[in-house]
Amino acid sequence: MANYIEILIVDDCSSDILLLERLLDIRAGKIRYASVSSGSDAIEYLERIGPYADAARPLCVLLDLVMPQTDGFDVLRHIKNSPHLRNIPVIILSSSDRMDDIEKAYAMGANAYVQKPSTIENMLSFISSLSSFWLEKVKFCSNEGGGFQVSGILNSKV
Repeated sequence: MANYIEILIVDDCSSDILLLERLLDIRAGKIRYASVSSGSDAIEYLERIGPYADAARPLCVLLDLVMPQTDGFDVLRHIKNSPHLRNIPVIILSSSDRMDDIEKAYAMGANAYVQKPSTIENMLSFISSLSSFWLEKVKFCSNEGGGFQVSGILNSKV
């Protein structure tokens, strides 16, 4: 069992990122995170390009779908088509409850689809579930190519 997991939060809504970060700080001390606000930044982060050259490889990605230009589907496609990234679990965290978005996300390789909780209590419940499942239940690959190296700065924001 890992001591902590590194996640990447990808969302263009700064208030959603801020809320998620604050609640992670309060409720999920064993989760380290970085956040980016666009799909293109997410790809650069995952590929360790430019300002993200020293970024930790996340064990999990929380991905919003609806973003301008490079949307969540583009990021998901990039992750699942890249041999060195494809094993990283991607959890879609979207306000969309459209069945075609849900089906498309799973067809493209998303590991889970969660509609963004509408209350702080429900978001806290989501974070508790996320933490206990990914820390206590899931076994990760440990190969370098799979991108499952635990590293980074505790509760870092990119």
